[in-house]
Amino acid sequence: MSITAQQAVFRERVGRIRSGKGVVSTGTVFVGDEYSFRRIPNPASGSRQPARLRQLVVLSVCLLAGALSQMVVVYGDWLFSGRVALGITEDAALARQAGLALALAVIVTFALHLGDRSTVLAKVLGVALGMTAAHNLVHLWPAAFSSVFAPDWTAHVLASTEAQSLLIRGSVISF
Repeated sequence: MSITAQQAVFRERVGRIRSGKGVVSTGTVFVGDEYSFRRIPNPASGSRQPARLRQLVVLSVCLLAGALSQMVVVYGDWLFSGRVALGITEDAALARQAGLALALAVIVTFALHLGDRSTVLAKVLGVALGMTAAHNLVHLWPAAFSSVFAPDWTAHVLASTEAQSLLIRGSVISF
């Protein structure tokens, strides 16, 4: 290829970059020593509002996944051992439940293509919310929980906790 042909190809490329066609970058583009210009995005392409709304929905789904995964772990404890966290210390049971629930939340959100690192805090907060406030659901729907879990477990939760409260390491905080 001759030098004039190369210059023609180069001028064509500079023309495409200036027109904004075929360019993905929104930053400053430097072409040689003499040419530099900034590609300005098309204002008709939309605002950042849908991206913020999507991020809010993603964080809400991750929070919900964390809370529901903790309930699934409690159900798994009952299903596979016939009782919920009996025979081990309360701290060990809470640590095991938190670890399993967080792992389950990560797996579920990864399967939903929401496995970004920016959502880990929402998953952790969801697990914490599930661990501290899930007993309120038992107070709202005791018949449903009696049919899924053992009735004696539901009776124990109703007797040992209050409605509209938080349960933190065995202590009940009413609000």
